[in-house]
Amino acid sequence: MGQVLSWLWKGHFMRPTGLLSNTPVEVFLLISEQLSADALAALSLTCRSFYSILKARIQLHGTDREALLLLLEKDLGDKLYYCPFCSRLHPFSPSWTPVDINLKARENQSCCYERCPAWGQAFRLSHSSQYNLGYHLARLVMNRHLFGAPNGLPLDSLHRRFVEFQDYDTRPWNQDLSFKIVDNELFLRAVHVFYARDSASFAAASGHQNHYICPHIITAVPPGRNLYGLNEISELKDHRLHRLIPCREALRHCSRCLTDFQITVERVKGCERPPGTPQRGWISHGSRVHRWYEVESYKTPNTIGWQIAIIAYHQFGSCRSPQDWKWKAMSPGIESMTSRRNTVDYPPGAVIRKWKQSIRP
Repeated sequence: MGQVLSWLWKGHFMRPTGLLSNTPVEVFLLISEQLSADALAALSLTCRSFYSILKARIQLHGTDREALLLLLEKDLGDKLYYCPFCSRLHPFSPSWTPVDINLKARENQSCCYERCPAWGQAFRLSHSSQYNLGYHLARLVMNRHLFGAPNGLPLDSLHRRFVEFQDYDTRPWNQDLSFKIVDNELFLRAVHVFYARDSASFAAASGHQNHYICPHIITAVPPGRNLYGLNEISELKDHRLHRLIPCREALRHCSRCLTDFQITVERVKGCERPPGTPQRGWISHGSRVHRWYEVESYKTPNTIGWQIAIIAYHQFGSCRSPQDWKWKAMSPGIESMTSRRNTVDYPPGAVIRKWKQSIRP
């Protein structure tokens, strides 16, 4: 709280102005008796004089403390954000992104990185992926939406276009992630494209990489590995038999979280680079991230091959609490694996329709 006070008591906050500052102390105390505990504490933080008068009466516990911190998050949102796990305000950097937030958080001595379980709550696309949409980032983006600039982080700080591949296989998954906020909830559209010469090539690639559509659905399970409650995509599950099932925009959904996706498996003519590969983008290569890749290194023969295109839509909720089931279902953990999607309230295709109802991101 001392760090918060130092920010509050800079500049005009040090000198009370207005009618209330000229009110006799007795009248000021009568007015303060009508305030809730969090409002009283907030009033005391507006200037040193008010704090000296009210500090003996301030007792914050439980929900009152949280209410005050939420007020401060709104007023100081360009510097701080509220962590529900720690029940504290923490500083953040405007340069945080889903690619390098873990590294930058470790470097921030005021951050709760080492002790806060929220850092383990992150939406990821594979075990090797360097893209981590953690709860703190999601909350900061929603802060910008709810409180306006310069609070929080801009929505486009989450957008990424990149490729992922493993040391054992140079055929990448090409991914394009874009976000929207619809009805005060965060949505993601993730486009996954994979190109292979034949089904055997896809089988070889999937044998070395776990590529997720959501925490509960995997593109293909490598041979000899346990599902651990994960579901395979039906059109790809026969890849070990060197057989892919052609389809076009087949609608599928996750039974545990708010994820809908459309899959297309079709024969296409090879090109200079795999279809859907951006000319520039991020590469996630094992535990390393290379910022820009060379298109020439991914040239493919001018032959007929398979293209697998999956467009997934995810609904993360309002991101105001890490205990919201919409968020918890999207992050790894036991609770995520045991969650159940209510298909009456959220039938298959509901997330896609919600995304498409909003034209602007």
